[in-house]
Amino acid sequence: SLPIFIDSDADTHKSFTFYMGDSSAASYLTIPGFDNSKNKESDFSFHPVIEKDYWVVNLKSMGNTLGHSASAYWYTSIVDSGTSLIVGPTDFISTVTKGIDVKADCSNRASLPNLTVKIDSTTYEIPPSKYVIEAQDNTGKTECIMGLQGANVPIVIL
Repeated sequence: SLPIFIDSDADTHKSFTFYMGDSSAASYLTIPGFDNSKNKESDFSFHPVIEKDYWVVNLKSMGNTLGHSASAYWYTSIVDSGTSLIVGPTDFISTVTKGIDVKADCSNRASLPNLTVKIDSTTYEIPPSKYVIEAQDNTGKTECIMGLQGANVPIVIL
């Protein structure tokens, strides 16, 4: 059988790090641990994986800096590095994005509120530059869309 890094006794860090740059050339994966040339361990927050079948974390809530917040108590929350959108139950995502109106022409992106994501006891703020997706429509025109999507699912995919 092929050995995997998580089973190895030699590695002190039983973790990996995705670096998401502004282009595919600037993005990469480090196994195990993290890239010492870019970060030091104190730059990171660590959260335990609470279910080993997926990368399940203890998401407490999500909301926005306009004051709208939704509890994630009833939902399994997984971290998925291969997903471009944050996906969750429609009612949950509707509450998180309440009051946020992304204009297709991107004219208001800089003035939109931050999103808040609370995992364990740590709250993260996500600026609109990270949750509003800028894409090309079928005519080549730049268009902005919300990077969160409601779906008929019982989980939140981060």
